[in-house]
Amino acid sequence: MFHRESAEHKKEVGMGPGDAKPQQTNVKASVESMSITEYETTPAHWCKPQKFGFLALEEEGSAFKVLQPPPGPCPSLHMVKHFHTLADMDCREVGGKITQIDAGSAQVSGVNAGGGIFSLSGGSWTSLPGGLSHITVGPAGVWGVNINYMVYKWNGANFDQIEGGLKQIDAGGATYISGVTNNYAVFCLSNPTTASRTWYRIQGEMKYYTCGPLGCWGVNSTDGIHFRLGITPTFCQGTGWQQVAGKLSMIEVGTDGSVYGVTREGTVYRRDGITDRNPLGTKWTQLYYRCYKFRHVSYDLSQVWLLTTDGKTFQCEV
Repeated sequence: MFHRESAEHKKEVGMGPGDAKPQQTNVKASVESMSITEYETTPAHWCKPQKFGFLALEEEGSAFKVLQPPPGPCPSLHMVKHFHTLADMDCREVGGKITQIDAGSAQVSGVNAGGGIFSLSGGSWTSLPGGLSHITVGPAGVWGVNINYMVYKWNGANFDQIEGGLKQIDAGGATYISGVTNNYAVFCLSNPTTASRTWYRIQGEMKYYTCGPLGCWGVNSTDGIHFRLGITPTFCQGTGWQQVAGKLSMIEVGTDGSVYGVTREGTVYRRDGITDRNPLGTKWTQLYYRCYKFRHVSYDLSQVWLLTTDGKTFQCEV
């Protein structure tokens, strides 16, 4: 049975990925005695050839400094936004054509375009019975949904159907399951391990909703980022939304509370400064690996799992 809750407030904090473009900034730098002038620190110039090659710049007070270029097939220098921190990742490619991946509680699972279900063990994918379009692993177990929005829970040998209907599902909450329907309605399931289960409607609309030990995050149909206030282990509905500046097309919360997301343009970001006292964190840091564009991210045990727009899967250390 679904239950509705009362209206709530919204606030906006900080500046984040995908916000309004910054004013173009002309800078001057010297690289190997070659004078470089009038470079614009805008996203359009990342990994894009310029007259003198590629240049990486980062704001340092009122000046700019030249960054070391990342490894890989990209040209020797690259451009980055001056108002974001850049973090280079150490990655290795994992085989398999996975379209959605989730990591949590020392497990990694994924699904492919045909609905096949896989669990990663010893560096290789093991097929599981059933068919899912989205899978999640976490403290609440292994859950998934299929293309008909039916909800399933793994029992150790097979997937049992559970009452409810979701398009995206998340098992990151220790005492609840959460997710969204195909029309962006947000729900949470209290006491998912018991036979008597109740789905609660959370006010608002999100296309992606994910939870961890420090709270739940969501992104809406226009890529707006929101944090759910007032959630406790015994009250999964929460009390309100707080908007966090930036734009993300999907977002994931790790088992330890870490938050990662991907923009519509394929850029990966990590939320820094998250603590028990400040679960919203303080800033977004762009994560970079060569010139790949990404469509999905997940995180667990210091490992970032990434799916590229051209079908590759990477395991990265950050």
